[in-house]
Amino acid sequence: MIPADSPRHGTNSGYTAGCRESCCREARRAYNQQYRQSEAYLSGGKLRSQQLAQERHRSRQGTKPPSHGNLNAYNHYGCRCTPCSDARKAVYQPTGLLPKVRRRG
Repeated sequence: MIPADSPRHGTNSGYTAGCRESCCREARRAYNQQYRQSEAYLSGGKLRSQQLAQERHRSRQGTKPPSHGNLNAYNHYGCRCTPCSDARKAVYQPTGLLPKVRRRG
């Protein structure tokens, strides 16, 4: 819940922060209605920010990462050398959440 004197009351941000007063619910309803009419929603739901992230990821593929042996090189540069693969395992294996590698082709 947000404080009563918060400037976020009556906005979608206020609803996202946990306020369920009528002013914030109305702002959320208007936001969702506008989104459902947007081009992003009608074209399959990919937001521009997601498209940009995917383009950045694709542009990094095949380029040399700034350093090896870390999760960033594995995830964002597609590096599969032993140090980068070991870094991935060191992060995910102890938690039991080692995600499957998707092959890009």
